[in-house]
Amino acid sequence: MSTRYAVLIKDDTTGEEIVSDIKQMEGAAPDIRIGRAVKVPDGVLIGMIKGGPVDAVSGYGFPAGSAGKDNRSPVGVTKIDEPATKGKATKGEAE
Repeated sequence: MSTRYAVLIKDDTTGEEIVSDIKQMEGAAPDIRIGRAVKVPDGVLIGMIKGGPVDAVSGYGFPAGSAGKDNRSPVGVTKIDEPATKGKATKGEAE
């Protein structure tokens, strides 16, 4: 049976613990260099803080004043405003 772990890092300015990574693993908690790994249930998302009030799940939620999970981008989707080649010469063309 696998267990879901979140890596928590501490924000230097606010001191809040922020979920920076989530892993589904079998066995013991992952060995990490910075932060700490804790077991979390489904529903806890990257960007949540411990004790956050918005869209709270098992003691984790987004910071007060945030739009919560409804304002997150779908996984793997990135908004592109301009072509990556704008202003650059492509192969076989002069600028």
